[in-house]
Amino acid sequence: MALIAQKRYREAIDLIHEAMPFPSVCGRVCNHACEANCTRGKVDDPVNIMVLKRFVADWEYAHREGEKASHPAAEPSGKRVAIIGAGPAGLTAARDLNRKGHAVTVFDALPVAGGMMRVGIPAHRLPDELLDWEIQRILDEGIELQLNTRIDDIPALLENGYDAVLVATGAHVAKKLPISNADHPDNWLSLDLLRRACLGEDIDLSGKRIVVLGGGNVALDTARTVARLGTSEVRMACLEARGEMPGFEWEIVVAEEEGIQMCPGRTFKEIVLENDQIIGVRCVEVDFRGFKNGRPDLDEIPDSEHVLPADIVIWAIGQGADLSFLPEDGSVQKREPAGIQTNSEMMTSMPGVFVAGDVHRGVTFFVVDAIGEGHKAVRGIDRYLRGDLSKLEPLSLKAVEYNEKEIKTKLSQASQGERVQIPSIPLEEREHNFREVDLVITEEQAIAEAQRCLICGPCSECQACVEVCKAGAIAHDQQETSAHLNLGAIICADSAADLIALKNVQGIHYVAPEDPLSVSAAAADVLASIGVQARPLPMTVVPGSTQPSLRIGAFVCECGDHISSIIDTEKVGSKLSTLSGVVHTQVLPFSCSQEAADSIQSAVETHHLDRVVLAACSCCSVDQACYSCTYQRLRSRRNLGVLPGFDGHYPGLEAVDFEFVNIREQCAWVHADDPEKATAKAIAMTRRRLQPRRLP
Repeated sequence: MALIAQKRYREAIDLIHEAMPFPSVCGRVCNHACEANCTRGKVDDPVNIMVLKRFVADWEYAHREGEKASHPAAEPSGKRVAIIGAGPAGLTAARDLNRKGHAVTVFDALPVAGGMMRVGIPAHRLPDELLDWEIQRILDEGIELQLNTRIDDIPALLENGYDAVLVATGAHVAKKLPISNADHPDNWLSLDLLRRACLGEDIDLSGKRIVVLGGGNVALDTARTVARLGTSEVRMACLEARGEMPGFEWEIVVAEEEGIQMCPGRTFKEIVLENDQIIGVRCVEVDFRGFKNGRPDLDEIPDSEHVLPADIVIWAIGQGADLSFLPEDGSVQKREPAGIQTNSEMMTSMPGVFVAGDVHRGVTFFVVDAIGEGHKAVRGIDRYLRGDLSKLEPLSLKAVEYNEKEIKTKLSQASQGERVQIPSIPLEEREHNFREVDLVITEEQAIAEAQRCLICGPCSECQACVEVCKAGAIAHDQQETSAHLNLGAIICADSAADLIALKNVQGIHYVAPEDPLSVSAAAADVLASIGVQARPLPMTVVPGSTQPSLRIGAFVCECGDHISSIIDTEKVGSKLSTLSGVVHTQVLPFSCSQEAADSIQSAVETHHLDRVVLAACSCCSVDQACYSCTYQRLRSRRNLGVLPGFDGHYPGLEAVDFEFVNIREQCAWVHADDPEKATAKAIAMTRRRLQPRRLP
């Protein structure tokens, strides 16, 4: 969200790709459970995360010419992995395994890759060319793909040189109920129909009356597909009441707009025939209360029997996995009521054979669930291949909770605009074709929507800091540990009573946390007590003088009005200008802009500055990227190109000493209700940082 808000689309899509190999899919057909957890939803409407992902996915596709996906080649492990199934779980796993150095071959029985994404989601929701391009990006990293290849002998793969096998065959078998005449040839299966349509087969349903049995997303895809094939009327019938249908509510509304009639709250008794031709489905209205032990719990409503007219009935009441390829000796155990049994490493009862995706659970879930299982299976496979079971699973991040006051504060700093709505093509343009119905939002809409984000992370786990940290000091997967430390001194700057009680203990230096000057002084005393020597700092000899003096420049950032609306930045600058050694002060509207960078560099050259202190948004002076710069609180030198001279030398000068002071978070934010106190603290903090980091 933050990167999109800053028009950093390449960084945004690269970040998405790390976790989601199919952003164009996620931006179109995702169940977007993330939005249900969006803090903004507690105020008005959640941020439209799905359409923002689509925006950057489509941006990348539009800028694809001349760019090839690149990823650093891993050191070959010498291990080979066979993946059965080129769907979301299988292709995700293939990419991850390849990036870990394992040689990967993917097998699929279909003539195209993509699994249910490619043959189960119709083109009016997911255009083929986008998915095919994202699949090709994965293959271009060095993965072998063999299509039209059904694997029915898993042990043979292990015997023929593969060190591990991943089963990711999905759930492609649609189901029917055992009611009268359900075996008539004009009873079609939803997944078969969708597969034929997605592969471009000519299906003529001109003038046909269609009843789709089922109320989920597959049923909706089926109904909207056949409506585009020349049918005279399309109905959907299901057990659930209208407000309880399992399909996405927004898609149900769209289906109704396209002329599909909803017939909820019905159970099916018989496929009615006349002269060996289907003429309808005999139904009874029900009071449906859900499923118990896998069976529907309902009461039939008396005298409600009726027939829904139909020439063709399409079953979309659920689907399962084809497990006929598993070894007949039971060496790969199934689980009840469906799917394949695995341990916590996603490995089956046959050593070296793993499973992920819908075939694991035995039923169809969502694309993101399959991708998640693909990631998890790879971690287990990698540990198995390397014989290293000590690697831990990634940390499960705790949910961030905010009270009403905190949410209101964050809301005041975000855009007050309404949630952007997805634009669509007119109804008349959807007839007899599979043009994509939903359109991408504009760049202006994307930026405005991203700016609605409350930035409630506080860390978004984008891991940009990991990429740029030259020391490799940042590890997001660390676990909490306990350790005994031998320390020479401790500074306590906390108002907790048990710490205050230690203030007279030798080696403990207690300071009032609200006084930044005393904290700094205590630090100097501690350093002196343990014999730490000050590092030499550059000094400049001023022309006409025989004594060295430190020439300091102080810059104060208004950050638009995020700082200056609370802190009197002009007063801060005026006060700093009176301090010893300060030869130049300047208030900047935005210190993270290139104009500000040029202004500071010019001041360094003009006033021969040895030390520069910028009172702005970050307390970090190293060349890094973290959540602070990601959210426009600071643009680090690496991201902005700010003051590159500070890493070298100006002609005739020693290296410039540069430091940030975080007056936004540490002053303006914590004292938002007391501008006078915020201003005083900003002056105190900056004044202390104006002095060199050495002992008095």
